[in-house]
Amino acid sequence: MKRLAILSCFLLIASSLSAAVPSLSFTSDTFRSPARLIEIEEESNFSMSLDASSAVNGMMFLADPVDALKDGMSHLGEAMQGLSDEFIASNYESIAAAFDFDRNFPTAGHTDAETAYFVREYFADEGGFDTLPDNDKALALAALLSIDPALLPHGYLPNDFDILMDFSWGAIKEGFGLKWIVDLGFDGADDLLDQYSYGYANKYYGNELYISAGADIGYAKYIIEDRLSVGFSLSPRFFFDTSLTNGDYLSARLNGDVIGALASNRYNAGFGLGFNLGVMYRMNEELAFMVDLRDIPALRTYWYFTAEDIMNGFRLHYDRNLYLTPPDLSFSVLYDLGPYHLGVELSDAVSQVVWACSLDNYIYDHWIIPKLYFGYDINEDMTVSAKVEYRSLRVGLEWNDLDIELSSRLDRLAFGFKVGCSI
Repeated sequence: MKRLAILSCFLLIASSLSAAVPSLSFTSDTFRSPARLIEIEEESNFSMSLDASSAVNGMMFLADPVDALKDGMSHLGEAMQGLSDEFIASNYESIAAAFDFDRNFPTAGHTDAETAYFVREYFADEGGFDTLPDNDKALALAALLSIDPALLPHGYLPNDFDILMDFSWGAIKEGFGLKWIVDLGFDGADDLLDQYSYGYANKYYGNELYISAGADIGYAKYIIEDRLSVGFSLSPRFFFDTSLTNGDYLSARLNGDVIGALASNRYNAGFGLGFNLGVMYRMNEELAFMVDLRDIPALRTYWYFTAEDIMNGFRLHYDRNLYLTPPDLSFSVLYDLGPYHLGVELSDAVSQVVWACSLDNYIYDHWIIPKLYFGYDINEDMTVSAKVEYRSLRVGLEWNDLDIELSSRLDRLAFGFKVGCSI
């Protein structure tokens, strides 16, 4: 039973993502490989966990945003020099609005070339931009970020500031599983100086604050006793979320007005449903193979509203689109040898192909496809583990009903921790 409990912790998949585009799968860990349910026995219990992580630069931005943005500010003049006359002229009003606090910002010229010349001179060395206080430069940078990605400096500010509080209650017995789940979280953009932070997990809308509630329901049975099992899972979810672009996120911190930024934002509320199928073949007590079809489909529909809609009689607007999460195909191998436990999964290859066909400039990430797991039972009550997944290394300790985990990104300076317990 200890072995099965450990295997149920393997293949962790991040959930909940962007607000207006479909999220990644919202099905929890165990139910994403439903054929395993026949081997798992969990008594009814209540569990909760806190998972937090951030890049070092993301924490530095929260502590001292102006200092963290200095590199981006230093490249802003170079970025403006590289823009075409037509682009500067057509976006002049938006650029000028970002500097509405500076009376020395140039007025528009009579021609596109003249307007572009005046703007470039302002951003040239020892021009008007250089004389601004750092705080004003940072505010302008945040405003420009909201206008157009082409206006961005060639800077880079890793963020990855994520927090998730998870509460669940339920049980798994004789192949049938039911768990009630409530998640509260914040999912930060990968890069705060990129208006469209593509890459792993399509963090397209940047910074999302969300609440989701629902259930995971699954069933598995043996086709060949103790050898071949099949299973399915269904995951209905209700959700509420809102997202801030990177420009709004930067401005909210610089102005110290998070409430104001959220009050002017759009909110989404709706319903989602995920479905998964799985097959597991156990060659012997030590070795098992799994194939899972995930998110076939995972879909959501929602209503949206603003603070103005609430003041005018709580008007809801229905989005008539049905948003689908790309399906995925997963292959897994689980191996146990006494107190040692090994696991390998290959996933997120098919879903990334669909994402790449759906979104412009999507960056296909080969490094998130393999996931590796190693666990060792020190005794019946204590297990240490290590996981490599989604460009992160996670080292954990499981002691009775307490679960502690430390994590580090492998491609940047980012660290995190997770603490969970069952009652």
